[in-house]
Amino acid sequence: MQLQCLNDTITGTTSGSFYDIYVQSICGVGDSSGASIISFNTSISNDDACNAIMVPVDGSVNMFTSVGATVQPGEPGNTPNKTVWFSFVAPASGNVAISTCDISFDNELEVFKTNDCSDFTAYTSLGYADYNPWGCSGSHPAGIELCGLPPGDTILFWVGPWSSSSLGGVIPLQVYEISLNAGSDSSASACAGDTLNLWDNLSNNDNQFGTWSYPSNPGVVFNDSLANTGDMTFTSNDFYYIVSNACGADTASIEVKHLPTSEYWNSSFSF
Repeated sequence: MQLQCLNDTITGTTSGSFYDIYVQSICGVGDSSGASIISFNTSISNDDACNAIMVPVDGSVNMFTSVGATVQPGEPGNTPNKTVWFSFVAPASGNVAISTCDISFDNELEVFKTNDCSDFTAYTSLGYADYNPWGCSGSHPAGIELCGLPPGDTILFWVGPWSSSSLGGVIPLQVYEISLNAGSDSSASACAGDTLNLWDNLSNNDNQFGTWSYPSNPGVVFNDSLANTGDMTFTSNDFYYIVSNACGADTASIEVKHLPTSEYWNSSFSF
């Protein structure tokens, strides 16, 4: 059997990102090997502030790396270490969150506005974080909420390890618009012992980062949005979806009518 070696070029990759290549041998029709995986990460061109990687403000999580990064002379910020630079365009609301949840090293980030990326004396800090306000998992992930950014402006920020002795690592980066819309008030009915999905009864909501609350008995709500109606009273009950962040707060309520079993049977069948 003669082996044929093929060469190919991969284009469209992003600086400082991780990729997996799947390689499979095809010996004939219906005769192929299992796939082998080759993993690699691209070089860090965004070690330079003027080469900041533009990231979308859409809530997607994109993987980057700070391994091998350095600090430019005079780089702005609170103790920058092995920083990599990113940018985004401020949305119409001007409210944005930056998150590194699930990161594997203690990190920090700082956000800036400038009209000249090459002049560090022209940078104005908009906020610094070496912790996150959401309690997400990871090794000391950083996160920040920014309010009132000028819509359409390009905002720069760096991410790096908190300690100068750290080698850095993979950065799971998420940038998303902060919404203050908890949704519209509504009502629902449920029988005793039912499990009610509160999300199914909340409309016009565009914020998934709030919390559900049932003040009468907090333990009724579990897995973030399910209600165990067996622990409710046989009257109307209000559940609340609460959105609260640095930019403001909003609340929507769902009034749940708890139907006794006898009422359910009487309303469901006629004799």
